[in-house]
Amino acid sequence: MRTAREHSASGARPRWGLVFTWVVLLSALALAAWSLVIGIVTPDPAGAASEAGKKVSATGTAPDDSESARLNEINRALALIEYVIGDYPTAVSGEGEILDSAEYEEQRAVISEVRDILAPDPRQAVSMLRGSSTVREPVDLMLLRNMASAQRLVSRNAPSTEVQEALRTLWRDVVEVYDLRLSPEEPPSVSQGGEFYTESCAVCHAGDGRGRTDLALHLDPPPADLLEARFDETLTPARVFNAITFGIPGTAMPSYEVLDESERWDLAFFVLALRQGEARELGNCVAVGGDGSGEDMWPSIDELAGLSDAALAYWLQEAGVTDECVDLYRAKLRWQIEP
Repeated sequence: MRTAREHSASGARPRWGLVFTWVVLLSALALAAWSLVIGIVTPDPAGAASEAGKKVSATGTAPDDSESARLNEINRALALIEYVIGDYPTAVSGEGEILDSAEYEEQRAVISEVRDILAPDPRQAVSMLRGSSTVREPVDLMLLRNMASAQRLVSRNAPSTEVQEALRTLWRDVVEVYDLRLSPEEPPSVSQGGEFYTESCAVCHAGDGRGRTDLALHLDPPPADLLEARFDETLTPARVFNAITFGIPGTAMPSYEVLDESERWDLAFFVLALRQGEARELGNCVAVGGDGSGEDMWPSIDELAGLSDAALAYWLQEAGVTDECVDLYRAKLRWQIEP
């Protein structure tokens, strides 16, 4: 006959062990479920290890990289977001129909790369949800949610307009959270940018920006036609600057970090000027507003850096420039000739 002590040793322990096993299992399932919700499950341990150096630690600094290196990664994420905003409509229609399977898979890969740069690991995300983390400000949790939302839309080939809207929201989040500067420190030189373009870009994009060169015929995908109408609403000097800095994934467009920052801004502003053709005389077009000179209504260099051609046209219309004169004024502003 077993004693009470023997009975306890042989019977109670398994029951408590079973309870402990269930607690561990449920905790693991909860963590996995949260990982799926925010869309940041890492496919393999090696991938997680390789990304660890890119994450922001609890003190707000990168454990292995310098602060400038981390900021460079954030800017690269912003450039990738801009790339998907501009190119997703070539892969998926406004009704959600996949137009180009290869391009669509590339868009999915790029948005996953953005996630890897911006999203913390699941344990940090759980502590943020519980309010016990000091890693980031509350607005950063919204950034993570918007990141997850954008990735879900892309993964189910949502209509291009929905994806673009979600990514523009994410873009604004990144700029605000990381306080990114999206304009040159000094006024750029468009003429100097033109020299850089001739030396480094015209071989692929052609002197007129149309991308019809002998070399372009052998590139897949071919270089972008910089004058194409689809860029009217998405191409800005800031986006061109990021493309020059980081290159464009899946294309022959390389990074031009060999140019210093001011030279890259020169080149970026030149590309937007190139889209206007040559600046022409205003003729009968007269600036309105202010004292009649219009000097108090033109956008600053900082503002121009973030304005697409469509947005700049709207700005000019709001300033009182008539429709027939908008193109002339826009060209002069892009070429940095005071109207």
